[in-house]
Amino acid sequence: MSKSGLKNEPVAEVRASLEDEIKALREQVRIQTEFFDTLSHDLRTPLTAIKAYTDLLLRYREEKEEIQLQFLRVIADESDRMHALINDYLDLSKMENRRCIHLRREKVDLVELVDYFLTVFSGALVQKRIELLKTYASALPFVAGDKQRLGQVMTNLIGNAVKFTPEGGKIRAVVEYPGWKENCSGEEPKWVSVTIEDSGPGIPEEARERIFDKFYQVHPEEQQGTGLGLPIVKEIVQLHGGEITVGPGSLGGSAISFLLPALPDYPCS
Repeated sequence: MSKSGLKNEPVAEVRASLEDEIKALREQVRIQTEFFDTLSHDLRTPLTAIKAYTDLLLRYREEKEEIQLQFLRVIADESDRMHALINDYLDLSKMENRRCIHLRREKVDLVELVDYFLTVFSGALVQKRIELLKTYASALPFVAGDKQRLGQVMTNLIGNAVKFTPEGGKIRAVVEYPGWKENCSGEEPKWVSVTIEDSGPGIPEEARERIFDKFYQVHPEEQQGTGLGLPIVKEIVQLHGGEITVGPGSLGGSAISFLLPALPDYPCS
């Protein structure tokens, strides 16, 4: 019996290991299939609209000028949407293959960076009568970052906040150095955090774990973008050695926060 048991035990372990590998491969295939199904669907939708409205323009050449302009606007908008989707997809693919991305690191003042991109969106804020609140800690340390990539982060986060905040709502930008006194011992990493809050509908708790998944959208029926903005944001933050989280905000909507390592030359006295 013992001899038989010794022979069967390794076989059972190998079988269990193979079953685990098969399950993992099946899950990987499922995820890839779902990914390409979503990508092809998202590309097909604008392409179908572009072809349909182009055919209408060719067929009805004597249509009123305002109708033709309306068709052309749809073609232009759908072309932009498809272009954005392809660019986002290629960008994310490069980031996931970390060897393809080279960060041009320099000293970055996050308050200055956040303030600049709030100015970029000032027109949209005024148009929707959104009240802008700022909470900036004083004497913040620099972070080492790629300004262009961090600009993508701010564009996505502020753009989403503006998009989902109703007219007459509020957006708050917070930049701080959490726990800097406790971290001055040098035993713990020092971080600078940025939070963008809004007074929009918020993100349901069950959706928060998936909000950084590729193509995931909380309200897919609203066609509010490509579903790749936040995954790109997460990849950029992680490439910088940082972390990103999402939760409820103090304004009643959502709050997305990210942490980046502070440069070590910040004085602790």
